[in-house]
Amino acid sequence: MHSDGLFLVYTHKDDSNEKVKRWRAPWWMRKVDTENHRLRRSTEKIVLPLVGHGDNAPEDVAFMDNFNVTDASPDD
Repeated sequence: MHSDGLFLVYTHKDDSNEKVKRWRAPWWMRKVDTENHRLRRSTEKIVLPLVGHGDNAPEDVAFMDNFNVTDASPDD
């Protein structure tokens, strides 16, 4: 958490990554409403895009793995 709030970065199944192993790309991010313990849908954005072609060559899609907690400043 920093001065702008708490954020969650995650992956999920989507039309663009249906065939990508464990849907590991792209990564989305949402701001956490710390009062209600919910993700704010209006704040969702892609922070690590899908690189490659998720339908025609899913095995060639660049993806990240192994999530971790990270302290980030407002400038990161």
